Amino acid sequence: MTDSTQLADQFLHDCSVSPDPVVSISKDKRVIHCVDHSNGSYQSCVITIDATSQLNGSTGFGSLRDAYLTLPYVVTMKNTGASAFGAVVPKYAVGLKCGVWNVIDSLSVELNGKSIITDNDYKLYWNNLRAMTEWSSTDVVKRGADSFLAADDSTLVLFAQCDGYLNNTTNVASTVATGLVPESTGSSPPFNTGFINRLYNNPDQVATSTDGTTLTAANPYGWMTMRSGGLLAMVQQNAAAAGGIAGTWYHMLNIRLIDLHPIFKEFDLIANPQIKIKLRVNQGYVDVTTGASNAMSLTSTTLTSGTTVPVMIASAATGNPMNGVPNATSGSLRVAFGPLQNSLTTLSTSGQIFPFTTSRLYIPFYDIANPSQIVQKPIKKVNYLDCYAQYFTQKAGVGVSTTQQNVAFSFQ
Repeated sequence: MTDSTQLADQFLHDCSVSPDPVVSISKDKRVIHCVDHSNGSYQSCVITIDATSQLNGSTGFGSLRDAYLTLPYVVTMKNTGASAFGAVVPKYAVGLKCGVWNVIDSLSVELNGKSIITDNDYKLYWNNLRAMTEWSSTDVVKRGADSFLAADDSTLVLFAQCDGYLNNTTNVASTVATGLVPESTGSSPPFNTGFINRLYNNPDQVATSTDGTTLTAANPYGWMTMRSGGLLAMVQQNAAAAGGIAGTWYHMLNIRLIDLHPIFKEFDLIANPQIKIKLRVNQGYVDVTTGASNAMSLTSTTLTSGTTVPVMIASAATGNPMNGVPNATSGSLRVAFGPLQNSLTTLSTSGQIFPFTTSRLYIPFYDIANPSQIVQKPIKKVNYLDCYAQYFTQKAGVGVSTTQQNVAFSFQ
């Protein structure tokens, strides 16, 4: 008679003491970068990265799904008024809008000589919707800071005239004037939690000290990776006399390709990917008029490239970053933005701060332990969710005749 219990016990014992086989899919990984062809000229803000020739001779399989762009981006504030600012411009005075991809206005991609994405296929506001719906809480914790993914509070948007004014208050104890949103705390806080989180991701603060004759830079965090001699120029904090630069923020933005278009999720392993990417980056400046009681109002917006302003200016109300900066009399300031340079910061200046003066495409390459399956079946059917997106030009929710349910889509 067979003792089945003994056999089962022996089997469990053998399984517990025997080592598990090591699953080895890839045996090596390296990251290769490709530079753009702008050659230091970024006035047009059209950046082309042609990896066709730069990846010739590469071994292994490249993953466009894990690839990302590194784009140096400069934001500069200048006092354009006739008198000096009333206070030093702090680190949190200006921040990026939700989603680092908002600095990209248009995108076109060629793969193996074929156009797979055109400028018309790239929908910036669709990327914002995808990020809000597809990202898990773990994704936000892991990559939210790099992507500046912190949504503005929906209760702080005013659509009374369908213009989308947004509250830029960051003081948790602040009160909001009548006519702004929200007018009272109620169930919603009067401060923008998303904007606060994005301001925390600004470049490092720079402290300055003086020995009586020479203004020197100090490393406020004591980080070994930061040169004290270069810190003074990274964020120029000063009272900004008339016509002076009040602050400069140098961002090294990392933008994943899958955040620009979902088709890149399907390009996981490609031998010698012949990819060419053309980007149009948002560049321009905004002029703001300042006045008594820390009042600020937008005067004009000038875009030399693109259609979106990717930055926000913090409030000047009591307890907010810009409080005390506008002088008691009338004045003005300008905030400029652009890739590697803008109308206020030249490439020669930013080149002293950035580790390189080009945009780059980083592609990880994997050496597969057993590539026979990929070689035998090289054809892959690519499926991805696409959509049709169109701006509504009429205001919603005001009666039956003017609701957007009655507005027809134009598919032309």
